[in-house]
Amino acid sequence: MLRTIDRLMFRIILAVTGMAACVAPSYGSTVISAGTMTVNTGQTFNLDVSISGVTDLFSWGFDLSFDQTLLTANSITEGPFLKSMGGTTNYVAGMIDNTTGKISNTADTLTGATGVSGSGVLAIINFTAGATTGISTIGLSKITLTDSNFFPIVNIPQNGSVTILSGVPEPNTLALLGAALLLGLLYKIRS
Repeated sequence: MLRTIDRLMFRIILAVTGMAACVAPSYGSTVISAGTMTVNTGQTFNLDVSISGVTDLFSWGFDLSFDQTLLTANSITEGPFLKSMGGTTNYVAGMIDNTTGKISNTADTLTGATGVSGSGVLAIINFTAGATTGISTIGLSKITLTDSNFFPIVNIPQNGSVTILSGVPEPNTLALLGAALLLGLLYKIRS
């Protein structure tokens, strides 16, 4: 327990003083990305925020932006990646503001001694598309990735997007058959 508190205090000190930027190791090409999807108007769907090529990820945090005239954020939940090695986490869902189109201060940290490596889903955002068609950029900002020694992990952010198409359903076959029979009957009566 003391080690966890010490690690948290160390992380806060690094964040406040900016000292971590001076000693940041680079592990390669770590990419954090928001998903890209095509949905219909009115559709509720999940969009992943993923990471790839990471080594020793111990904690992460980010803010996310979207077009509030096109999308409504319903929830943001923890993805499985940080727990993938059986560790315990402290997840903070952050604050959803559908007026400004922002999800702020989403974060997660392991409580164990070592981080996880590889690729996976960090968070899952549940959205509902509005009644208007269009394209919403899903922007990532204020990204913080740290390793188990509390050093920042250099990363390449990739924004995503959601394309919203008209949700007009195709008429079902039975309705079309009924309409054709009705038109045929009306034509026969007029003849």
